[in-house]
Amino acid sequence: MRKTGALALLVLLIALQASYTSGAPPTAKGRLHVLDAKRISGVIVFAGYIERGYVEVPVAGYIKSGEARVYVLGPYGVATRVKRINESLAVAVGSTWRHGGMAAVYALIGPGLSPRVFLVAARGAELYGGDAILKNGSLIVAATLVKSSAGVNTSAVTRESDCLVASIRAGRVERVEVFGSREFDDYPSVLLENGGSLIVVGETWSHEVAQSAVFVVRLGRGLRLESSWAYDTSGEDTVSDAKIVGGGVVVAGSTGGEKSQALIVVDRGDEWEAYTSAFTGDGHADRIYVSGGHVVFLGTGGLGEKALKYMYSASLNGGFTVYSCKGHVLFPLDGGARPLSITGGGAIIDGGRAFCLSQSCGESLEIKVLDASGYWAKYWRRAADVRRINPLFVEKEPVEIYVEEAAPQSYPISVSSIPVAWSSGVYEEKVDWGYRVQVFLNRNLPALMVIVPMALAALAVWIAARRRV
Repeated sequence: MRKTGALALLVLLIALQASYTSGAPPTAKGRLHVLDAKRISGVIVFAGYIERGYVEVPVAGYIKSGEARVYVLGPYGVATRVKRINESLAVAVGSTWRHGGMAAVYALIGPGLSPRVFLVAARGAELYGGDAILKNGSLIVAATLVKSSAGVNTSAVTRESDCLVASIRAGRVERVEVFGSREFDDYPSVLLENGGSLIVVGETWSHEVAQSAVFVVRLGRGLRLESSWAYDTSGEDTVSDAKIVGGGVVVAGSTGGEKSQALIVVDRGDEWEAYTSAFTGDGHADRIYVSGGHVVFLGTGGLGEKALKYMYSASLNGGFTVYSCKGHVLFPLDGGARPLSITGGGAIIDGGRAFCLSQSCGESLEIKVLDASGYWAKYWRRAADVRRINPLFVEKEPVEIYVEEAAPQSYPISVSSIPVAWSSGVYEEKVDWGYRVQVFLNRNLPALMVIVPMALAALAVWIAARRRV
């Protein structure tokens, strides 16, 4: 089995790595870290966690015209995703501790509405929330199911992760489906609706793939498994977002490992293609939205010979824009002409204003929007080493799950607003000879420490010989 460590620790580590608001403010209950956010009806709905010493507490909340409120979703864990249901409702998804194990948590939040929080737990196993949609009055949830078992004549405990999808109505479980690869770990990330079918997209460590791969699953009537397939590169592949576009599935994520690059898969059903970035630094594709009939990807990447980190938006028709904010690194949260984003210093940028979640965001922010379409061919390429594997998954033994509705603790948080100035320009890469010399010296310092003294000694001998003549 590829992964036997505690998935709880994995989720917490992911949260720490993805935490954009490292300079978050101390609230009445700890330091707030926002991991995801979406706009609905002029309100920013967010998910994340509150840091209390060494413990992370899952929270969701909203920001509206400088007013902000946070809802505590459990004793510890993280809320990692916000899904827009419609223009008046969103669902925050995460995981929390409940009755001696981890449970998935889903919080329905809307402007002016008290949130409804549902805890979904499995008997004899643990659940970690992945995604959710609202369909015909039922809440459809996707989660990672983790079972632990002891081997024969050994004290070792193995843990296997599978995909669980369930339909919940009025706090009652209607249907449950469990599926995954044989004896290897699988993690559902995104749940979508495509006509009468449900589409689940995530990450698999099946023995049929090189390392990890992007999987796509189609569920039919009664949540039954209809088909499954994977897109596999030679590296570790992850999933950040997915959308249904034109009846097909578009996936954004990353591939690589230690030095990752953005990975984009466009699955049209009868044909498919994949793209990767070629940034000089790490690259990720984090969000997808559709604009003017074009699919736009947002993420971060290191560009230029210095691998400076930019937020970017890109489309496969050659569109490429990078966003620069002096003194800050930007991370995308939601799409649009001016994307909802967050600075590493803890300010959520929404159009002409930024809501400051840190103790000091400055007096204003300036964002440069730079047209980089002239560099599209340099930094984006068709992936040649991606293969499609079909079929992949099997149905697994179902488990009993139960649902509890919780009344979350709520309290206001202090958020200040600062102006944001936007300007436009053209992205250009220029040769920095001083930087190149510095890199050359750093890379060749051991050799230079030997060669330079020898060269100076030879020069001194030559000068002495010339003087004798």
